[in-house]
Amino acid sequence: MENKHKNITDLSAFDYEVVPMPLEVRDPVNKGEFCNNAMNKLVLVRKGKEGQSSSIVGVHSEKYKPQSTFEILEKYNSVLTENVDCSNVSITDQVLDGGRKARRSIVFNNYQFEVSEGEKIALKLDLYNSFDGSWPWFSAFGALNFVCMNGLVSGQFAMVISKKHTTGFSISSEIAKIKNAATMFNNDIEKFKKWTQKKVSWLEVENVIKQTIASKPKSFKQRALGEESSHSEPVLEYVMRESARLCNGSFRDAKNTPSVWDVYNAATHWSTHNQELRLKKVNPGSRKSELDYEMSDIRKNAGSHNVNRDREIKVAQMLISQPWQQMAA
Repeated sequence: MENKHKNITDLSAFDYEVVPMPLEVRDPVNKGEFCNNAMNKLVLVRKGKEGQSSSIVGVHSEKYKPQSTFEILEKYNSVLTENVDCSNVSITDQVLDGGRKARRSIVFNNYQFEVSEGEKIALKLDLYNSFDGSWPWFSAFGALNFVCMNGLVSGQFAMVISKKHTTGFSISSEIAKIKNAATMFNNDIEKFKKWTQKKVSWLEVENVIKQTIASKPKSFKQRALGEESSHSEPVLEYVMRESARLCNGSFRDAKNTPSVWDVYNAATHWSTHNQELRLKKVNPGSRKSELDYEMSDIRKNAGSHNVNRDREIKVAQMLISQPWQQMAA
């Protein structure tokens, strides 16, 4: 379910009740009884409205503490409405997978500036939550490129929060940082403009992408043998090709290198489009055909909202990483 609107206090999309229930497993030996140790699991049930069936949205250990998206957003709103101009906002509310996951994106249209001719940046807050444990609570407050309105990408995050649903879950102190977000956003205008002017080498771009969004987590074998981290060649190639298209329209030319802004937009393109590169034969009819990358849609069973979230968070982490900061300095 997706709801687009302009009222920051409207949380109706997330106004559904999730209740914890003990997991009871019937004893296959003793008729009418339940297994003794079946109470160490917590089943989260979304209560259906009148005439609708209830549904299970998560199964967890007893340590898991479900966090209501509705209640957390109420806390955010109390700070936002006092410290940020919320009179002109564009909001997208999403409830996904039957209530298991939720997302709110807020674009603050009164906070805008033009980085270069025809290219605008606006302040955006993105928030994610889940009841099934697949998404920890995540929020990022920063700048959004108007070219890709559906993406969470920023040059200088005022705030990034990621919290697991445990007994120590608390976001009150982090929410307080919103008070300074608008000031930080305005202070970074010159930094964004600098990105459009600073040229970087293709080797610099390659090294940054390898260490950030294209980086793969180390396997057990790699950790045990002390091997270096590997990276995804298709992701690296995607961002490199898109950077080249943005800076000179075609190929990686040593004499025509991209700006930091070009690389930023290339990463934005990767995070906001449900596409990927796959190796395929240049001539499918020939066994000896050379291989080259071809753009295609993501796998149908991948789940576009999950792919988008993972990519957006990777870009968010890239932009606050040391490799990126060194390249963009």
